[in-house]
Amino acid sequence: RLVAMNPPMSAEAVFEQRRQQAIREAQVRAQQQAAAMQMAHAMATMTPAQAHAHAQQAALAQQMAQQHHLAAAMEAQRQNQLVREQHQARMKAANEKAEADKRDEQEAVAAGGTRHGAIGDAAVVDAAITDELLYENYIPAKLKEGLLHPDQIVESSTMSNMQPPNIPSTFKHHLKDAVKKGTLSSLQLESIVYSCMKFESRLESGHRSGFFLGDGAGVGKGRQIAGAVYEHYRSSGRRALWVSVSTDLKFDAERDLKDLGLAPHIHVYPKGTGSMPSGSLEKVAKEGVMFCTYSLLIHGSGKVSDIVEKGAEMKPELLMKAGSRLKQLVDWLAKD
Repeated sequence: RLVAMNPPMSAEAVFEQRRQQAIREAQVRAQQQAAAMQMAHAMATMTPAQAHAHAQQAALAQQMAQQHHLAAAMEAQRQNQLVREQHQARMKAANEKAEADKRDEQEAVAAGGTRHGAIGDAAVVDAAITDELLYENYIPAKLKEGLLHPDQIVESSTMSNMQPPNIPSTFKHHLKDAVKKGTLSSLQLESIVYSCMKFESRLESGHRSGFFLGDGAGVGKGRQIAGAVYEHYRSSGRRALWVSVSTDLKFDAERDLKDLGLAPHIHVYPKGTGSMPSGSLEKVAKEGVMFCTYSLLIHGSGKVSDIVEKGAEMKPELLMKAGSRLKQLVDWLAKD
């Protein structure tokens, strides 16, 4: 689970922060537009030799920016490794002291002293861990593509000691243009790659494996889901199901897909404020994303508790009763 670290803010401070951010973004867009117009004018007046020299300078600048990004990522990884080693050393020292204090207390009890007294209290204080040691900065360990995430992302110190799976050299994703545009950070791309790798495997029951994304607020789960949808689409898939808690979040799903800036545009259904019709969904869409709420998803389906009470083996198929929304959606997805 990854968490974006942001201090608590008042409603007024949040509003002012968003206002200032909107002003900065507008200024950046104006500067970019002005620079683009100047560039277009300059290119129009350049000779072929000047245009070639300008293109070489632009390519060199881009190469230097990539090298700077790589150097920054490597330095961040080095710093993370240093912090991790320091944390492990502190934990080892704390554990050794706790064991020594425990032996001292046992000897004191054997000699007629007190149990869980001053010795035990001192051990608790000395072994205390501050918030600074509970979290460490997170940077993808196995994926070397994409820009760094714009926000500071941390993970628990315990999780930082676990290495993620290797990414096989044979696995190639189809989101190079999103990486180049910068609409997917390296952290977001990492989740998409690992999820799609998992989707290609099967459970012992024969069902396709799933992937649980437990990132906290600020990491961009909507953008990650949108990226997974595009990866599926560009891997010859044409249909996806997006489930959320509210129908209003359908517009957020549309925004996340659009903000990737990828082609072709993937539509979300039902359109507008329309509701999902009954019967076959083939008349609604032949491809795209079908958006559904959790409450609608379980409408008309069986209950797991009823199946278990009857002593039947729990199988997903038992929940897909005729006329249920679950059966309707599964039938639509099955034709992908």
